[in-house]
Amino acid sequence: MNEFEMNEQELFERTHQVLAEHEKAKAAYKAAKTDDERKQVLEKYPDYKHGYLPLIPARKVFEAMKVHCGDAGLELADPNFVEKCERVILQSPESAEICYHVANKIRKGPWPEAEDVIAESPCWAYLYAKLILRGPFSAGEEAIRSNPVYSERYDRFLESERTRQSLLKELTDAKITDTDFRESTSPQNTRHRGAISRSYRPSKKSIPEDAGGTGQDHNYDEQRVWNYGDSHNDAGNDC
Repeated sequence: MNEFEMNEQELFERTHQVLAEHEKAKAAYKAAKTDDERKQVLEKYPDYKHGYLPLIPARKVFEAMKVHCGDAGLELADPNFVEKCERVILQSPESAEICYHVANKIRKGPWPEAEDVIAESPCWAYLYAKLILRGPFSAGEEAIRSNPVYSERYDRFLESERTRQSLLKELTDAKITDTDFRESTSPQNTRHRGAISRSYRPSKKSIPEDAGGTGQDHNYDEQRVWNYGDSHNDAGNDC
């Protein structure tokens, strides 16, 4: 059945069916000892691709949205098609990550209707706050606080945002122009003002997950390039 024709119960059942099949395929692939055995696993489970998350309905629809919208996002998209895609994603289980990437890659901004779904995941709620809202995400704070790693990152982000806003206010009150500010913080003029210039250079350690890619399976760790669907083990156990 086409994903667009499924109701919420059918999407639930199909999603968990795909997840169960994926786990069987992953276990069989892991147990395979030779290339021939691994080839047989892939023939038995044609929808399985090593290192990729299962192709659940929400992910299939998101892939269709990406092709339809292209780089223009929603600007040139067919609103009826987008509405159908978003309905499938919002009604599907296990879709917090997909919802985040619709906001990031397609809407290129907040997606209020999906915030309750995103708020279910500590990882994606944190990323939504940091990269989409660029501020607090009250709906997601309960989930974020349930995970010590993302709770600490969230606190650091909020503190850095408060510092940035305070500095911007000081600059505005002092009527410093953009040109003056760029010149005052250029490398030639900031050698002895490291505390100020560093505030504009985020630590790589604080943003390893920012490249996150939807569809990535944290149970694999052999890949390091984060594209949609690729595996990774850098975003934590909740992404």
